[in-house]
Amino acid sequence: MIQVVVGASSMRRVDEELHKSRSSRDALQEVAECDNDPLTSSEAQSLADNEFNDFEFLLAIIIWYKILSTVNLVNKQLQAKDMVIDIAIERVQELISFFTKYREIGFSQALEAAREVAAEMDIDPEFRTKSKVKRKRHFDETPEDTSIASQSAQESFKVTYFLAIVDQAIASLTRRFEQYQGYEKTFGFLFTSNKLRSLDDKTLFSCSMNLEAALKSGEHSNIDGKELFVELKLIQDLIKESMGPLDILKHVKHLGCFPNIVIAYQILLIVPITVASAERSFYKLKLVKTYLPSTMTQERLNGLATIAIESDLLDQIKGLIYGFP
Repeated sequence: MIQVVVGASSMRRVDEELHKSRSSRDALQEVAECDNDPLTSSEAQSLADNEFNDFEFLLAIIIWYKILSTVNLVNKQLQAKDMVIDIAIERVQELISFFTKYREIGFSQALEAAREVAAEMDIDPEFRTKSKVKRKRHFDETPEDTSIASQSAQESFKVTYFLAIVDQAIASLTRRFEQYQGYEKTFGFLFTSNKLRSLDDKTLFSCSMNLEAALKSGEHSNIDGKELFVELKLIQDLIKESMGPLDILKHVKHLGCFPNIVIAYQILLIVPITVASAERSFYKLKLVKTYLPSTMTQERLNGLATIAIESDLLDQIKGLIYGFP
């Protein structure tokens, strides 16, 4: 579980920021002195003298370090090979909570840390004052917003830089969370054994029929909702507490007499696939289509997805075929 409450600025955090900033500036100065390429040397010296001696740049580094380190922690968890959708929903929700809290108190904390680092690095802790550009206003234009015009350089940086970044992150994560919630409405009752065991007959039947409708294409569906309800009723007392979807699937497959449950859990586990190397999510059909011509028919793609879901059954049939003389 990630820490969603942003703690107060500590000397340890300031020391870390100071060390990173000094190391980066020293590295640039070393490149400027040792590199044989005049252009590279000039650019490195310019960065060391200008950017790393600029207070706004230093503040931006501290803001981005906090954001990226938190996002990276969640990203690694989402890329785990055993990650399931219910845990992913929790992690994204925690990340949204972090950004919401960081939006309120993050700027003041980053500003405090930046000033302490600037004092150690002999950087003037002042924001650049932008000159106002005056132009003639036409008769059909509305007067400029006086609140924006009267903003201080610090407030302008907060609004145009800090809040813009955080708000964009919140909006992006909220869209992903809403997608996860839509998926949870369909498959949520299967996420854990505790959830499944807690459902009464009416709710369980409704969830089973909704899942059948969600998996239906035309008149065909991968499962029968009524049969799924009967099977789930039977296993409610057979499964243990605190079992995840993968454990439930293994247990049910071992019993060997609950085909609709097996298919439902296979689809549940196979739909969200996280590829760590590409750091993005794929659906099974999209993953298959990546390696096949884009002109392939939808019917054949559906067939390939079915083969992926029914891989164990396919292995059995394959054994029978090879067994023929």
